Amino acid sequence: ENEVYRFFFTSSEIVVPLLFPFVMLMFFPLILPKLAGWKVLPPGPELTLLEKTANDNHFKYNKIYLASNPGLVTAGVIGIFPRATNILFTKDIFNLLNEKEIEAVMLHEIGHSKYRHIVFYIFFLLLIESIILIILTSFSLNSEDYIYIYIALLVFSIRFGWGWLSRQCDRQADLNAA
Repeated sequence: ENEVYRFFFTSSEIVVPLLFPFVMLMFFPLILPKLAGWKVLPPGPELTLLEKTANDNHFKYNKIYLASNPGLVTAGVIGIFPRATNILFTKDIFNLLNEKEIEAVMLHEIGHSKYRHIVFYIFFLLLIESIILIILTSFSLNSEDYIYIYIALLVFSIRFGWGWLSRQCDRQADLNAA
């Protein structure tokens, strides 16, 4: 009985963290717009342009959202499954950019989706987490030292590793837009 419990407990410690990101990939893109207070982009020239750009590039998505955060000029795509992929544009980006520039931004976001950059981000985080845990379990540390070293390694890895990965993904998305 003890062996069965130990096997299940150890297996769940491994399986749950590995499955969690994939479950989040399915549901988070559908939940985030509601949590963030985004509104569906209303009919108009912006929606027409974005839908045409998506259709011309055979890009399937769920909805295009508008965020009205003043001073925030950005766009983004979230999700990897077409029925759960949402696109976000802020109100200020439409005020700042012309039609060709907005189309280029949409093509950039399509590039992120096309090349599945969010999957790379998830795998990167899982890899970093695994490497840090392997390093830390190689040493016998008290719990306070463990926490400080864990946080330091995580911050360092994300700061430098994530920055590098993010730049590579943005360059690839830029090439898609070009």
